[in-house]
Parts: sequence; structure tokens; C-alpha cells
Amino acid sequence: MRLLIEALPAHPVISTAAAVAATGRTKAAVHGAVAQLEGAGVLIPVSTSKRNRLWEASGLLDLVEGLDAGRPPG
Repeated sequence: MRLLIEALPAHPVISTAAAVAATGRTKAAVHGAVAQLEGAGVLIPVSTSKRNRLWEASGLLDLVEGLDAGRPPG
């Protein structure tokens, strides 16, 4: 799960395939980590399809947009 969390800043919206590539972990390991992070509210499902699902890192896009606009975090 730690590797997936570390990959999120580079992939604020992520698919299973992107998570596997970013972490070097198996699909099964990624699915487990995604389920834990989704349950904790860290990842929010963006799509409803069972195939090619996407998750967004909660609040990360807003943080990046704010930093780009010159607003400090917090």
C-alpha cells in the first residue's frame, strides 16, 4: 500500500494498470491496496464500470490546482 500512496502525486487519477506499472506489484496486490485506500476514503472511484476503473486521490487535484494558483496548502 505504501508504494501506491507514494505513486499518487504523479498519478492523482489512477487505474489498476497504471498502479501496477507505478508500483511494480501484482494486480492482486494493487487491488488489495486500492480496496484498503478506498475504504479509508483516500481513493474515490471515478468510474462505475467494473473494467477499466479509475480512482482519484481525495483532495490531491485540489491541492495541486491551489499550488499552481499560488495558494499555500492548508
